[in-house]
Amino acid sequence: MFVLKQYLVKYVLWPAPFVKMSSNNAYGNPSPFNGIATSNKNNNKTAPALLPTPFRGVLDVRFEPGQTLTVKGIVGEEARQFSINLHNRTADFSGNDVPLRIVARVDRGKICLNSLVNKIWGKDQRKAYQLKAGQPIDLRIRAHDKEFQIIIDGKEFKKYTYQSPLQSITHLSIDGDLAIQQLHWGGKVYPVPYETGFPHGFPVGKCLKV
Repeated sequence: MFVLKQYLVKYVLWPAPFVKMSSNNAYGNPSPFNGIATSNKNNNKTAPALLPTPFRGVLDVRFEPGQTLTVKGIVGEEARQFSINLHNRTADFSGNDVPLRIVARVDRGKICLNSLVNKIWGKDQRKAYQLKAGQPIDLRIRAHDKEFQIIIDGKEFKKYTYQSPLQSITHLSIDGDLAIQQLHWGGKVYPVPYETGFPHGFPVGKCLKV
């Protein structure tokens, strides 16, 4: 089980529970976590509460290729921009590396990707994308061997080559005009063709889902 410890910046009066995340398949439903959503054994989820930004979290284990960070939320009604950031050591911009910074400029119809390495920002990689204020968004950051794959609402948006080691990512921050509904971190992407075995056979009554 992966654990994301959540804390908020000082000026936000909001409780700071531990956020528990479990690993499932890369395209699976986000696991519930304290303060956001709950589920029962039948997987009937309650309507998720909205978690305001800024959000700060720490990962209990390191990112690995094949894992996906999923952020689901609602873009603010009068949104200008929001950002999702993967950090090294601290969830801030005090000088430690920021392996990935995603800035969605809602007001300008574009999304920018960048990294902070050795206290120097790289060149923005910009691409047009029109987000709609007041509408839901499903943004996924999938780690591969040499690059991130950014997926928005089920479609690939852009790939971004690592500027610092994937394993250096320890923290997450989300800022700006986005109300967070669900977070999920984990999963695994398997190569195609993929082969595996069933050491104990395939019993009657079992189900295989792909």
